[in-house]
Amino acid sequence: MSILLVNTHMDSSTATIPVGLLNIGGQLKRHNFDVEYFDISYFLKKNGYDVIQNEKVINIIAKEIMSYNKEIIGFTTRCDTLPKTLHLAKICKKKRNINILLGGVQASLVDLDIIKNFEYIDVIVRGEAEKNITELVKRIKREKALDGIQGITYRDKEGTIHREKDSEILNNLDELANPCYGLLPKDYFEQIKPKTFPIEVGRGCPYNCTFCCTNIYWKKKYRLKSPRIIYNQMQKAYKKYNYNYFSFTHDNLFANKEESMKIIDYLIKKQNNFKWNCNVRIDALDEKIINKLERANCKCMYFGIETGNQNIQNKIKKNIDLSHIDEILQIISKSSIGFIVSFIIGFPNENKKQINDTLTLAIKLATLKNCLEIQIHSLSPMVGSKIYYKNKNNLIFSSKAFSDQVGYNKINHSFENKIIENYPKIFASFYSIKYNYYTSNYIHTTARLSSILINSFQYSLYKLTSEKNIEIREIIDFLSQKIKDYEHPHTDILNHYLDYVINFYDEKNEVWNDIIKYEKLKFQLTLNALSLKRKKYLKKKTYHKKRDFSSKKLKERNFKIFLSNNLKIFKTKNSLKKILNFKNDETTNMKYYTLAINPNNVMKISRCKISLFDYILLKNINDGCYIENLVKNIKTIFNIKEKYMVNKIYFKIEKHINFHNIKVKGDK
Repeated sequence: MSILLVNTHMDSSTATIPVGLLNIGGQLKRHNFDVEYFDISYFLKKNGYDVIQNEKVINIIAKEIMSYNKEIIGFTTRCDTLPKTLHLAKICKKKRNINILLGGVQASLVDLDIIKNFEYIDVIVRGEAEKNITELVKRIKREKALDGIQGITYRDKEGTIHREKDSEILNNLDELANPCYGLLPKDYFEQIKPKTFPIEVGRGCPYNCTFCCTNIYWKKKYRLKSPRIIYNQMQKAYKKYNYNYFSFTHDNLFANKEESMKIIDYLIKKQNNFKWNCNVRIDALDEKIINKLERANCKCMYFGIETGNQNIQNKIKKNIDLSHIDEILQIISKSSIGFIVSFIIGFPNENKKQINDTLTLAIKLATLKNCLEIQIHSLSPMVGSKIYYKNKNNLIFSSKAFSDQVGYNKINHSFENKIIENYPKIFASFYSIKYNYYTSNYIHTTARLSSILINSFQYSLYKLTSEKNIEIREIIDFLSQKIKDYEHPHTDILNHYLDYVINFYDEKNEVWNDIIKYEKLKFQLTLNALSLKRKKYLKKKTYHKKRDFSSKKLKERNFKIFLSNNLKIFKTKNSLKKILNFKNDETTNMKYYTLAINPNNVMKISRCKISLFDYILLKNINDGCYIENLVKNIKTIFNIKEKYMVNKIYFKIEKHINFHNIKVKGDK
């Protein structure tokens, strides 16, 4: 019996290694089944797409899936990609009558609704599939009845729907087969380029947060793999794929401190150079744990604080004492560990003042030394969560206002739009709850804009909110009236935010000058990065051959530099030093090229990744600047004795404002 496992992550820019699906592959391989793997993100990247743009691309993917000629196709499901997954399944079923299976969190939580309403889905595997997938495939191969297999919902040959009892939770995760990374395409890592290598260290969260559905999926059963198994998988990934930075996948690593510290102590004992990150509750940490985490080479922690209002904390049953956050973050700031913080706005009965409390806390945390990112999400009523069940009869749908948790992209096909509107119980994550104090569009807009603002202008925002007593929601309201393009709002944000800040700007204040200069420069670099990202994928037929740009050629001609719309491939090995020493009195009009100078002092005229330093230089070059003028600009901007201009300004800001000792207070 042959089976194709399909990873339905559909954004090549955010793709990660699908460790859960590879676990299933490993389990099937252990029992000698013919298993292959298809990765949609990889396919998109390989063929020059970021995301699925239209029905034509969906049909291309379906054709590729069917070309494997398998008897069973198993799709993973996620709340954000479920509409497109069902669309793909429908097309595949039309092409040939094969067995189509769904698995994963989303399908598990709405299994009966999917089976009843989408006749082309044959079986849904609920919960942890490792325990029953082999028996299921055996029965399908022998064309035997599926009754008695725990944890499945299915339609029999007569069309009758059956829901077997839930399968038992896997108590010993060490018994699982290793993820079968051999199923990945040979050039998977070259194409996707994951920044970290995921290692499943355990499963389950015992807490009762009202907005979460995964605690239901894992039945609140907290489990960890043994330290030896975890370390062995890290070693294998390092030896085979040359990764030494890992993501520990677990919803809440320190839910049981005693057990989780066994992993940390084991890593310290091994004294390796492996780096890693993890998800933890911030109130599970103390100085002793943080010190051990640093010794074990933890480089980043992800905190879900969710709200900056203590009353909302208690209502959503997150129950973090906000008054203790400052103490923990001060300890982390003394370490080498970075952190990312996640917030959600738009909880039931949350008013604008409480949202402002959340955004104000987010600004304070963004100014701390070790803060890597602040995430602001709009609430999505996930099926299975308590918030969903309390609000399921009052859900609101707008095809133009989705939570970022299902993506900002609009649904791009009528089939998907139709099924989302017709089946709110299945696609609740695309809906919003009904609010008393504002519209759902207000929540989505606030989350989108505040996330960009707080990560880009945290220092000026802190001064505005703490010294000028301006509420962040006032700034958001001002910007929301000015911005026209919410899919790509960055350019509008820069211009209009600076217009707003100018009302409070003191030219004589050196700190204000430095802050505005630094943040404006940093944001311009972000704009350039986004612009290049959108232009990144070019078809091979538009590529140009390499040209000869030797040092001698550079000295013979004064090339005109232009940030071209059509990125072309040209390369040279001329050093920055040679370029700085270049002198030429002649001015010759030449063709336009794209220029980048990387931190290693190598000039490249190419389509390539560009660092912050590159952008500092590029942003200070006017379009159509001759290389002679470029040299002057570089000499003006770049002081050889200093590292980078951005760092120079940043340290100046740091000297004047003690951002790293901000007191974070909870609601009284």
